[in-house]
Amino acid sequence: MTCPLPAVIQSGQTGITIGRAWPTTGAEMRFEGTDDAGRIRAGTITLGATSKVKLLDHGQDRKLPDLPMAMADGELIVHRTGKRAVVCRSEQYVKVVRPGDAAQFAQSAEVGRARAVKAGMSAPKVLRSGSGWLCTSIVPGVALHSAAKTATAQQWQSWWGQWARQWPRFVLTDQQGLDQFTAADESNVLRAAVDRALAWGALPDPTGRGRQLTAEVCSSLSQFASPQSGVAHRDLHDKQLLAGPDGIGVLDFDTVCVAEPALDLANLAVHSRWRATQGVWSSEQAAIACETVRRVARNLDVPQERYATYAASTSLRLAALYAFRPRWANAAVSWWQHQMKELPQ
Repeated sequence: MTCPLPAVIQSGQTGITIGRAWPTTGAEMRFEGTDDAGRIRAGTITLGATSKVKLLDHGQDRKLPDLPMAMADGELIVHRTGKRAVVCRSEQYVKVVRPGDAAQFAQSAEVGRARAVKAGMSAPKVLRSGSGWLCTSIVPGVALHSAAKTATAQQWQSWWGQWARQWPRFVLTDQQGLDQFTAADESNVLRAAVDRALAWGALPDPTGRGRQLTAEVCSSLSQFASPQSGVAHRDLHDKQLLAGPDGIGVLDFDTVCVAEPALDLANLAVHSRWRATQGVWSSEQAAIACETVRRVARNLDVPQERYATYAASTSLRLAALYAFRPRWANAAVSWWQHQMKELPQ
């Protein structure tokens, strides 16, 4: 079993080392990677007997017409073809989206920030916006994802302790005006991710156990929902949390909503385990993160069954996501196979 996408694709004289990919329709995938000059490049590839690559020019995307403007005096750091891009400038980030979409992104950013600040955390502030772009402030700090490389044991414990004190306050802030993300919504996200990975052959399922397990997790999510709800980030992981000079910062509130607290907590814990599998974190660092998350779950009275169900969902979903990232595809398959053995039958 190998990643459907090659690690390096060639477009003319340009080689692109693929970082991430997302299946779209038919045999087409969007991809993001780096070119021979180390620049972020995006495009699409249609796989088949003869692969067809459409590589966008650096910083160009006809569905994101504001991207060239955003690139002035900035560095492109994220580009998902036709969807969004992020440019880093010296004192701000610029998120570029499709024309007409920026208002919703700006609103979500401010709604999330207000609740994060109330809980004692820092978050980016929207400085200005247009139809297809928004500028946000830079929050001082280093993402926990990369901070682990140089953190002392004392620093690591301290950062997670700060997060544990502040996160429940965020969960318990005002829910007014936020959309609901239900357990049924989570099951739909999981099912779609696994279906894509299986359809592309990115994950193995010779006995059908993977599809069966996914159906069982979806059933548990949807049929035995907890009455609990709180403010949720909905994409909480170590790259969204900053260790800063003034405490913990939180990034990217695009999906802020009301959901079961188990959603964010399980997502964060499972990502922590995955970082140890990747070798990005030590097993000790991952264990501290997971134990801290479990402590917060207990403090928020999250039912253990709900926490375990959301963790199972995240574990399967992560395998389906990373199976399309060439560097991590083999690890994702091993992770997937491990879930088949570990999760209840």
